[in-house]
Amino acid sequence: MEKPWYIKHWEESYNKPKTSFYDKDAEDFYHDFFPLYLKYVGTRKLLQCIREYINTHEIKRKDDFRMQLTCMWLDHIHYYRELHNIPFKAEDVFSIRIPKEILSVQ
Repeated sequence: MEKPWYIKHWEESYNKPKTSFYDKDAEDFYHDFFPLYLKYVGTRKLLQCIREYINTHEIKRKDDFRMQLTCMWLDHIHYYRELHNIPFKAEDVFSIRIPKEILSVQ
């Protein structure tokens, strides 16, 4: 199955040239986590990848990190539901549970 536009958006973001605004956190995230996200988006393995990343990296900009992962998680759930023929409506975003691993990054 071809990936939908909202996942392709993440791929495009990953493939854009990095700017001088990227700090060490952003470089680590794009180097270490983004390829895993693109590989496992829509699968149950993604949560394990998130846990491993959080446990093995020092996260300094915690608010930015939480927001980024929350957005990525919402698209992941959307894609997971599409892959399993579970209808998804825009208002479903409000009922998606964000994993405690993401929310607890303090």
